[in-house]
Amino acid sequence: MPRPLSVARKPWEETAPNCSIQIHPREIVAFEALLRWQHPEQGLISPHEFLEAAEDTGLMALVDQWVIREACRNLPLWESIYGPSSQLQVVVNVSARHFANAQLLDGIKTCLRDARVQPGTLQLAITESVAMVNPELTINVLSQLKRLDVTTTIDDFGSGNLSLPALRQFAPNILKIDRILVANMQADRTAYDIVDLILTLARKLNCGVVAQGVERSAQIDQLRTLGCNFAQGYFLSSPLDPEATLQLLRDQAQPRRISPSTR
Repeated sequence: MPRPLSVARKPWEETAPNCSIQIHPREIVAFEALLRWQHPEQGLISPHEFLEAAEDTGLMALVDQWVIREACRNLPLWESIYGPSSQLQVVVNVSARHFANAQLLDGIKTCLRDARVQPGTLQLAITESVAMVNPELTINVLSQLKRLDVTTTIDDFGSGNLSLPALRQFAPNILKIDRILVANMQADRTAYDIVDLILTLARKLNCGVVAQGVERSAQIDQLRTLGCNFAQGYFLSSPLDPEATLQLLRDQAQPRRISPSTR
């Protein structure tokens, strides 16, 4: 087991960005900040293991706030490489405990101000299960985030029992389709139909949609057929270390600068 977490010693020393990609034309639109802990003795520690420890020790809000700050701090550099009109976003997943924390909004305001980034470039995501813990709280917090112009996202959509009336009240900007549904689209007609239904629902509610867990080209073809324009997963990009992130942006920026009309 890794050493216990503490406020003084932050072992989650870096984020490993994972791309969200516009399917056609193929273009980076967002980076989701994923935590990585490279332990000096035990190597790479599973996020599940140390995030569970953070929850148990009451440090999850601190972890989330650190990730938000790091994501906002990195964004100006990424934008400068990718191009001033790139409109990149950073995506941060917020835990149930931090989402219910009264300091969440003030902390976000501070991070945005210190990093000098536009609020709309920050995308705050909560899972469907977190959203349903306290629906009234969810409505209140999401509405306040939207007033700040922060992009709001329901993650793992389709994995639980979120009702249509609740979704309409939450009014998120983006729905991220649960990876299990995406994985089963080819073999399971029901999963395919549910993804189709989610896309239809999102259009009615004026929500963007990102398909998670894309691992095969056939899934990209199916998603394009259904009208899903954004996806993420190992087929498109694995989580990257900081230098690999910069190199990816440099590589992707070249064709964009040659053909600026592709956006």
